[in-house]
Amino acid sequence: MLDRAQERQLQAQAEQREGERVATEDARRQLELDVEKQRAENEYRKEFLMHIMRAYNGAKKVRRVLKAHRSAENKIPCSVYEAQMVALMDSQLELELYKPDEAGSYKAGHPNALLSTFENEGKKREISACVSNLENTSLA
Repeated sequence: MLDRAQERQLQAQAEQREGERVATEDARRQLELDVEKQRAENEYRKEFLMHIMRAYNGAKKVRRVLKAHRSAENKIPCSVYEAQMVALMDSQLELELYKPDEAGSYKAGHPNALLSTFENEGKKREISACVSNLENTSLA
């Protein structure tokens, strides 16, 4: 038979093991949450960069189409020019979505708020500068 002290000791050991099991389970759950959060952030970043590349490529396409339709006299048919200017405006407007406002901030809910998923402040500035440059030179 066990005396009271031994019973308390066994009970304390059982409680300690249960506490360790719960702590291990909590740590495992937290790790799973962290991994899932990282996956979601990476997907968000990938989507952000794909949108920018799509807009940039749209502007590049305008330049190429205009060049392809240029005649020997350096003239472009009006219908082609009009259609390409509409396409260019669409691309530039999309690029503008990803620029910071004049104060350099990114409003929540606005597409450029996606930049907040880039933890490195220098990387945010670099991306913003590149987007501004893309928008300014899209027809160069």
